[in-house]
Amino acid sequence: MLDIQFIRDHTKEVKQAVVDKGLTKTIDIDALIGVDKKRRLLLRETELIRAKRNEVSDTVAKEKDQGKKKLLIADASKVKGKLQEKEETFKEVTRQFEKMMLWVPQIPAPDVPKGESETDNVVLRKEGTPKQFDFPVQDHISLGGNLDLLDTERGAKLAGFRGYFLKNEGLML
Repeated sequence: MLDIQFIRDHTKEVKQAVVDKGLTKTIDIDALIGVDKKRRLLLRETELIRAKRNEVSDTVAKEKDQGKKKLLIADASKVKGKLQEKEETFKEVTRQFEKMMLWVPQIPAPDVPKGESETDNVVLRKEGTPKQFDFPVQDHISLGGNLDLLDTERGAKLAGFRGYFLKNEGLML
């Protein structure tokens, strides 16, 4: 995951990476930076309210006059309510920010060719000759399913996409 400061400093490059990787429908870098500004502003406001709360609490603790103390306690309650409201807003904006950050792609190296799919990949070299088999080649999921070593249905229910459990002799591997 890219650092938000890097994204702020290199917005143009990050936006180009989004375009190059075909993520324009998934992430909007300008919106991310806007949410980041809002999050930082809320953090500042929350810290100021916390400082005010601490100041009022100290004043209440030092006050000897009961009448003034009740007024200060009422003021402290108002400050506490404001703080709770700001903290809740801050948490929500932070959740939104973190979700957006997960979609920001890494910036590809300049020598990486651009393409729409893996068919556009460029083969740089081949080592040896590919082995030819006299039977149909299968991946590990097909083999494990055919040999009753994997339970993909229960695994997907529990862990989500691509989850599976080993079973029978698969546990001995």
